[in-house]
Amino acid sequence: MMLFYLGSGLCALSAALWLDSPPALMLALAGLGFFSGIYHPAGLGLISKEIERVSLGMGYNGMFGNLGVASAPLLAGLLNWMWGINAAYAALGILNLVGLLLMVILPLAERTKAKDSHTEKDNGIAVAFFILLVAMMLGGI
Repeated sequence: MMLFYLGSGLCALSAALWLDSPPALMLALAGLGFFSGIYHPAGLGLISKEIERVSLGMGYNGMFGNLGVASAPLLAGLLNWMWGINAAYAALGILNLVGLLLMVILPLAERTKAKDSHTEKDNGIAVAFFILLVAMMLGGI
């Protein structure tokens, strides 16, 4: 996930800087697509490995992902209208780098299996899963 955030963030910032150079913009957008493709295998693997109630986790992941996909045209259009097309790519890059910073500040802790599952009060949604939900939403944006 850190590679996803770092690569997507840097490629989006590169796209914001190289809008006037078609070959450079093409490479930046290709890199953005490449690094964004990392999310699904890594994110869904994280859900299936670390979340106790996998179906609930997949449902939340889908809801936040669709929220990002639905709001992306509105936010990109507003940024473009207010500050230009560079702002849309720059905002995407900054959001991805913020996601990387959150992963560094809030590292993932491996879930330990409880000996008696009846004493466990956790509903299976951890801080790491919240970060994943935000990543899915930002990936859609």
